[in-house]
Amino acid sequence: MEKAIDSLIAELRTGWVWAIENLIQRQEQEQFFVDFKTSSAIDYASLSNLSDNDRKNLYKAISWFGNSEWGVLIWWVEWRDFATGKKPIKWLAKFVTFLNSSVSRVTIPVHTTIENFAIIDGNDEWYAVTIIPKSNHAPHRTVESWKEGNYYMRAGDSFAPVPHSVLAWMFWKRPAPEVQYMYTWAKHKVEGTSVKIEFWVQLFNIGQGIARDLFLNVTTLSHPSNVRISVSMPDNRFTWTTLFDVGFLLNGVDWFRLSPQQRCQPIILSVFLDEWTYDKNLEFDFLIWSEGSMPVNWKITNTPEELREVYRKWLIETEHGTTALFLKSE
Repeated sequence: MEKAIDSLIAELRTGWVWAIENLIQRQEQEQFFVDFKTSSAIDYASLSNLSDNDRKNLYKAISWFGNSEWGVLIWWVEWRDFATGKKPIKWLAKFVTFLNSSVSRVTIPVHTTIENFAIIDGNDEWYAVTIIPKSNHAPHRTVESWKEGNYYMRAGDSFAPVPHSVLAWMFWKRPAPEVQYMYTWAKHKVEGTSVKIEFWVQLFNIGQGIARDLFLNVTTLSHPSNVRISVSMPDNRFTWTTLFDVGFLLNGVDWFRLSPQQRCQPIILSVFLDEWTYDKNLEFDFLIWSEGSMPVNWKITNTPEELREVYRKWLIETEHGTTALFLKSE
C-alpha cells in the first residue's frame, strides 16, 4: 500500500492536471487511502472560511487517515464510487489558504504534518490536494461546533465514527519503562604506584512500566597502553559475552524484570592509573536498551592531560570526591 500511495502522491506533485485526468481516465476508485470530494461552494470569492460541508469533509479525513495510515484527499473531482469527471474550483488560492488555517482547528490534538497544495492548468481549471500522513499523536478527535466530536474510521468509501471499544483496542498503550543510568563508587585506593578507580554502573527504571529484556553494552573505544582495566559482574540476573576483546554485552535473563523506581547493578569497572604519561584518550562507550524503552547512550572520556590531573590529585594530594572528575559523561 505504501508504494501505491507514494506513486499517487508523486503523480499529483509532478503531473499537475495530467494527474487528475489520468485518475478520471482509469476510473480511479475511492479506496482505503484515496478520497474524492466536491462542494456546493464552487466559488470561494465571497467566503471568509471553509464552507460547513468542506470543513466536515476535512475533519473526518484528518481523523481517519491520521488515526490509521496515510491518506490523500483530492478536492473538486466528481465521483460515483470512482472518479468520473473534473469539477474545478474558482478562487483556489483562498480555498487552499482556508484549508491551511483550518487544519489546526478541526481535530484534537492537532495533526501537525498535513500538507495542502494546488493543481492549476492553463485553462483556469484549479484543484487542491490534501496529504494526511499517519500521525504520531493519534488518536485525533474531530471538533464539531454543534456536538461533541467523534473519532472516525474508514468504512468502504465513507468515514464512520469509531465505537469506544474499538478505539480502546486500537490505541491502548501500556505504561512504558524508562531505563537510565547512575554511578556509585568506592573510595579510591593507592596500590604501590597505581591509583585504583572503582565505580559501579547502575540501571534505574524511572518510568511507569516494567522493564524487560535489559541489555547493557560496554565498549572500550580508546585505551592507553599503561592503563589497566578490570571488570566484575556481580549480578547473577545478567549473563555476559565479550565484544571482540574491546568490551562486554550484558543481557538480563528471561525472567528478570526491573520494576518502576527500582535499580540494579550489573557491572563494576576498575581502572588502574600507573604513570604520569599517557599516549591516548581513555574512552568508554555505554548503551542501555530494554523492551519499550528508548535506548540511552553515553560515554566517559578522559584525555591524557585529564588522566594526569586525576593521577596527581589522588596520588599526591590524596583528595577524595574527585571521582566525578573521571566519571564526567557525554
